[in-house]
Amino acid sequence: MKLTADELRRLFHALVIEPVRRVADVIAWSIFRRRHQAGAMTNHYDRRSLIEPGNGSSAGVSRGDDHRY
Repeated sequence: MKLTADELRRLFHALVIEPVRRVADVIAWSIFRRRHQAGAMTNHYDRRSLIEPGNGSSAGVSRGDDHRY
């Protein structure tokens, strides 16, 4: 039995186009996630330095002299 044009189009899409898109999507998501995590980590440490200027061991407990707001 011969392959029809529709079947060739479907096979081409499933075997060539779709896997490439999936790999690109996975890479794009990974890049986005790593950038987001880096920004979140930077913001976390910036925020922590405002809360506890010393060694940061108080885990968010204010000493009462914090006048950020």
